[in-house]
Amino acid sequence: MTQRGFAPAADMAAITVDMRSLRPLVVVIGATGTGKSKLALEIATKFNGEVISADSMQVYKGLNIITNKVTAEERRLVKHHMLDFLDPLSTDYFVTTFRDRALDIISDLHSQSKLPVIVGGTHYYIESLLWKVLVSPIQEEPLLQDSPCSCSKVHEVLKPLTTNESTPDSICEVETSKKRKSRGMPPELESLSNASLHTFLKELDPESAEAMHPNDRRKVIRALEVFHTQGTALSEVIKRQKEEAGGNSLGGPLRFNHVCLLWVQCQQEVLDRRLDDRVDQMLQNGLVQELQTFHKEYNMTREVCTYEEGIFQSIGFKEFHPYLMTKPDLRGEEKGRKLFEQCVENLKIATKRYARRQVRWIRNRFLRRPDRPVPPIYGLDATDLEKWNDLVSGPAEAVVKSFLSCEENPLLQPLSQEEPLRQEKRTFFCSECQRLFLGSKVWEDHLRSRKHKKMVDRSRKKSKSSTLVACPSVS
Repeated sequence: MTQRGFAPAADMAAITVDMRSLRPLVVVIGATGTGKSKLALEIATKFNGEVISADSMQVYKGLNIITNKVTAEERRLVKHHMLDFLDPLSTDYFVTTFRDRALDIISDLHSQSKLPVIVGGTHYYIESLLWKVLVSPIQEEPLLQDSPCSCSKVHEVLKPLTTNESTPDSICEVETSKKRKSRGMPPELESLSNASLHTFLKELDPESAEAMHPNDRRKVIRALEVFHTQGTALSEVIKRQKEEAGGNSLGGPLRFNHVCLLWVQCQQEVLDRRLDDRVDQMLQNGLVQELQTFHKEYNMTREVCTYEEGIFQSIGFKEFHPYLMTKPDLRGEEKGRKLFEQCVENLKIATKRYARRQVRWIRNRFLRRPDRPVPPIYGLDATDLEKWNDLVSGPAEAVVKSFLSCEENPLLQPLSQEEPLRQEKRTFFCSECQRLFLGSKVWEDHLRSRKHKKMVDRSRKKSKSSTLVACPSVS
C-alpha cells in the first residue's frame, strides 16, 4: 500500500476500449485536500492509465511539501506527466504552454491504448484542455508587420503613454527575446504601470478592457500580446470562437466527445479541519526548512521579491515572507515565535480560502452555464475518509467502467445543472470607496458590505456638515 493507499487493480480483460477512435478522458476535479490525487492514482492503476497533472505550481522543481506533490513511490506505481520539470525562476510558462504539451501527451497515450487521467486543482488548466477557449499560440513574428493600419494605431496610442526616447519608429521592429516575460508585447510597455497598460488596452480593444480589472496585469498583457502579434483584438477572436458550432458564452466548443468528470467533494467544515491538519503535517515534514532553503537558493537572488509570478505564487511563500526575512538569530526570540505562529495561521487561512474559490469556480464554470456543453459530472462524497472505498473509490470505479464500455451507470447519476449564473462581466467604480470592481456579483456584494455602508454614512455626514457651515445664519 502506498502513502495514499488504494485497492488492487481491476480486471481490464472484460473492458474493450478503442482508445484511438473513442479518445476517452477521465478528469478528477475538486478542492485541495479532498483526495483528488489519491483517486486519480486508483483510476489510472485500475484502468491501464497514466496521470496528467493539471496544477500550475507542481510543474516547477522543488517545494514538494508546500505544493503537495505525489511521492516518488506513487510516481513509480503510475507514470505522472507535467510534474517537477520547470526551473523555479522561469516566467515563460503559460496556460497555453500547458495545454499544448498536455494535448500531445493525451494523443500519445491514446495511441498506446492507455487511459489519460487528468487531475489537478488549477481548473482553468483543465478547462483549456476540454474546451477550445484560448487563443492560438502566439506566432514567432508579430503579424502587425503585414498590417500597417494596426501597427500605426498601436504606435499612436503608445506614444503618449511612454516617455522612453528610444522607442522604435515601428513597434514591429522590436526584437523578441526568450528572456522577456511577455511573448509578443513590445518591451517598452513592460515598464508601464497597471493603469497605463489598461488605458492602452482600452484604446485598442475597449471590449476586453471593460471585462478586465486594471490590476489584473497578466490578462491585460495577454490581450495586448494578441493584438500586437495577430493584428486582431482579443474580444474579436473570442467572438469567433463563440460563433463556432458548439460555441457558448465562455468560448468555443468541446475538444473531446468522450469525457468523464469525477468531482471529489467534502463538507466545508470538515475540509477546513482537514486542511488545518495538513498544514500541521507539512510543518512536521519540514515545510519551514524547505521554504528557507528555497528562499536562500532562489528568492534572495531575485532583484525584486514579488509573489505574482511562477512558483512564488504558491500558497506558503507569501504567508511566510515576514518570517523568512527575519534574521535567524531573532527567530527564536518571543517576537520571532509570535511571527512564526501568525505565518502558520495565515497559511491555514489562505489554504481554506483557496479551497472555497476552487469550489465556486467549478460551480460557476461547469454547473451554472446552461448554454455550455458540459460532460457528465459525478459527485463523490469524501467527507468521511473511513468510507472512502464505499463512497468514493467504489462508485468512481463503477462510473469509469460504464463510461469506457459506453454504458449507462445505474448506480450513480451525474449532477444536475444549478441555477444559471447571472453576472455582467464589466467594471464598476465606487466613488464613495474609490475602488474598482470587476463583475456585477462582486459589485453587488460590495454595495451590501459594511465597509461600503460605513463610507456612505461618513460621506453623508461630511456633506451635511459642509451644508450647515455654508448656510447663512438667520436672525
